[in-house]
Formats: sequence, C-alpha cells, structure tokens
Amino acid sequence: MHEGKNPLGDPDLDDMIPAPGSDRWHITRSTAEATAECDVLIVTVPTPVSPDLKPDLSYVESAGRAVFEAAGNGNRKVVILESTVYPGVTASTWLPILDELGLEEGKDVEVAYCPERFNPRGPKPRGSTSGSCHRLLEP
Repeated sequence: MHEGKNPLGDPDLDDMIPAPGSDRWHITRSTAEATAECDVLIVTVPTPVSPDLKPDLSYVESAGRAVFEAAGNGNRKVVILESTVYPGVTASTWLPILDELGLEEGKDVEVAYCPERFNPRGPKPRGSTSGSCHRLLEP
C-alpha cells in the first residue's frame, strides 16, 4: 500500500488505493501515530477459534490496550471494535483495560461495537456504552 498498489488482488479495489504521497490518507504501522491523528478508530483484528471452539480474544485485548494507551486522558477518541465476536466482548474485554489505565469511558474514550458479519453496503447494527457515542455512530 505504501507503493500505491492493492495488496489484496481484488481489481474492484484498485481505484480506491491512493497514489503514494496522497493527502487522502497516511499509512502507518504505529498505533500511537494513528491514534494521535484520528478521532475515530476502527479496530479490526482476527478472532481465531481454538480446537475446542473457544474464541481467542487476545488480539481484541492487545489492540484495544494499544489504542487506549496511546489515546491518553481527555482526548475523547471513539474506538469501535469491528470483529467477529459474541455479544458482550467489547465491554468485558475493553472496559477493564480503561479502568486499569485510569481512563474514563465517555470522557477520555467512547467505546462502540459494530459486527463484521453484515453486508458492508447495508445498514449495520451497532452498540455503544453511552448514548452520546451511539448518536455519533448514526448514519
């Protein structure tokens, strides 16, 4: 993507990849850099299943922790989890991290969830832990 090329091989996406140096987007591998530049962050991570069919939520936890550590206090970032997880994972995984880091949900960050397994062009259910965040996510 740094070279302006589509890494996925899907020709329908070729025109969506901006040329190198474009002002349309900035590519980084640094969570801290991306968090500093964005007001809304969408976390999409794999959620593999173990042989005994239990989801491995370690990617959800580590990605959330990295974003929340970079967000800092008082910056009110909106962080949306968009991965295949069961109901309640966002709150049970991310809210304890906020407490541990001394961040206040609704003040320092807003936490929301939007399931991945829906038609990307159609309406999507979404959830958040606060009414103000839910209003931000309305189409």
